[in-house]
Amino acid sequence: MLFHMLLGFLIMRALLALVRLVARLPSPVGRGWARLLNAATKPFDLVNFLGSRLGGSVVPRKVMIVLCDRTVAALHRRLDRESEADSLCVPGNTSVQVSSDRRVSDHHPA
Repeated sequence: MLFHMLLGFLIMRALLALVRLVARLPSPVGRGWARLLNAATKPFDLVNFLGSRLGGSVVPRKVMIVLCDRTVAALHRRLDRESEADSLCVPGNTSVQVSSDRRVSDHHPA
């Protein structure tokens, strides 16, 4: 499970530029992009499952913890640089709570 979280954070960090681009495109283009992502859900789920299972058995736990802490810290720094004008609209059913004083190593000792 830790590798799955790490993979999500790494993907999020890599895709931030793409998200910013799509957010600035006209609404019809954004809706088309959303339809494409929805259509790719089933193949993505399979790759996500298999990749997480393989990665979790290959990458040592200590490496995952350090990499996850570094990635979360980088995402926090990036978020701190964002302004309200840079915010994206998110679905109403999405609830995200982030605490900057927590580390993965607090919950997953090596």
